[in-house]
Amino acid sequence: MDANASLLESTICLHFYEETNPSLIPPNQEVPEALCKEDDIQDRLAMLMGWQALFNSAPGILLAVPFGSLADSTGRRWVLSLSLVGLTLSNVWILFVLAADLPIKLTWTSSAFLFLGGGAQVATVMIYTIISDVIPSERRTTSYFYLSGCILLTALGAPALSSVLMAHDVWLALFVGLIVQASGIPFALTLPETLYMKPGAKPALEGITAERPDSSNEDVDAPVAKRSLFLQREWHKARHALHILHQDASLTLVILSFLVFRLGAQSMNLLLLYVSKRFRWPLSKATLLQTLEAGITLVLLLVVLPFATRVMQKRFSFTPAKADLYLSRSSIVLMTSGFLVIAVSPTVATLIAGLILETFGTGYLSAIRSVATAMIGGDASHDIGRLYAVIAIMDGIGSLVAGPLFSLMFRWGLKLGGGWLGLPFLLTTALFLLITAAIFAVRLQEDEHEEGGLDEHASTD
Repeated sequence: MDANASLLESTICLHFYEETNPSLIPPNQEVPEALCKEDDIQDRLAMLMGWQALFNSAPGILLAVPFGSLADSTGRRWVLSLSLVGLTLSNVWILFVLAADLPIKLTWTSSAFLFLGGGAQVATVMIYTIISDVIPSERRTTSYFYLSGCILLTALGAPALSSVLMAHDVWLALFVGLIVQASGIPFALTLPETLYMKPGAKPALEGITAERPDSSNEDVDAPVAKRSLFLQREWHKARHALHILHQDASLTLVILSFLVFRLGAQSMNLLLLYVSKRFRWPLSKATLLQTLEAGITLVLLLVVLPFATRVMQKRFSFTPAKADLYLSRSSIVLMTSGFLVIAVSPTVATLIAGLILETFGTGYLSAIRSVATAMIGGDASHDIGRLYAVIAIMDGIGSLVAGPLFSLMFRWGLKLGGGWLGLPFLLTTALFLLITAAIFAVRLQEDEHEEGGLDEHASTD
């Protein structure tokens, strides 16, 4: 992503000076990065990346439920593998457009490949569903932390490696990243299938069917009838999945928080542009901030948060759901405070302090996802796939709106200048304040706890 941003910036920069001042273009056609911080160039880059985020979100929103249904019938690993293929092809297309010097807006069409597997949203759903298939409730959140920690093990070294490679050749960084991404496909294919690992397991969307046409009435219109039946069935499944929003007010608040969280968290995609523009850091240097963030997050996910969860459950006798809710509340408060500091930071030092504070809230998504799972009955529920599909839709809608919205905020900040460059992060602070209010309003009912049966038994003694 960082190498992509650097290459997009250099491409836009070259075209900008071809139009305005060709004398500044050196013979090797590589404009010095310091000249690429002009407001017009950064404005075009933010616009390009914002719309790309919107287009990338559409496949996940449209296909989360159909691919969730497919995963329930054919298995998780096949859908996960298909999603990785689509993501890889999408990046291949972007590299082709830039290498062939085609109109840069053609990079937007890379999103079409994400319809093959549903993109990052569906891949995320599959990974969390696989974990929920095999991990008991008391270890679920910790397992989510470890999963995120494993991802960050690569994120910890990737920005530093990317920075080194970009210093030599940005194309080298891009090709190495593409090879690493593509290598995930065979690994996904070798995963054991977890669909029916739980006793009495059945498809999460079971029972959402449409009446089959009488085979005796099939005629030349049968293909049309089958397509119509398929669309009706998928529409039924989508409506059934979204019906989960009406089950409980607290569950609705939790699920909607994913939408607002994704909407606000997308501002982090602008962090490198923000640091690069406001403090005149080259992008290759700004990526080191991601290494710092990843390092702190790794310690939190692998050590601090699992320990905190264990202490709450063992020492204070919190149920897993209650421990997760308390962790969610503290995390969102820390993230909100961190974004506020980032938004108003006058120096790199204060920005780093805000980034560290924001990073301390990194356990929010894992904890609140576990809260949502507990609220529908935990790992014994057959609605987990449906819940995660709806969460993916919320994520997708948030990303869909966030791309153009934060692009617009950044462009406004550029025009206003000075401290107003932090406008996207001020908006994120406001959005996260809404999440904070919502999560503090959530109440867990005893009959929705995974340990509800134990509580009822104790009350009868």
